[in-house]
Amino acid sequence: MVIRTPQLPQLNLSRNQFERPFFVDMESFFEFSFWISEELLDLEAKFKHRNQPRKPMVEEPLDATGLT
Repeated sequence: MVIRTPQLPQLNLSRNQFERPFFVDMESFFEFSFWISEELLDLEAKFKHRNQPRKPMVEEPLDATGLT
């Protein structure tokens, strides 16, 4: 009786057909991608107050000559 252990699916991350294959198992890839997305969300929340648009300056209405 032969017992086979299932091989995890692997992703080929090479960018084109002329590069050497770069295989990563799918579970590790998704663990990394979820980790990096959580880190990016934390960074975004940390610096969110810096990205708030400034309030526009209130412009005073001009008179008929265009001079105030």
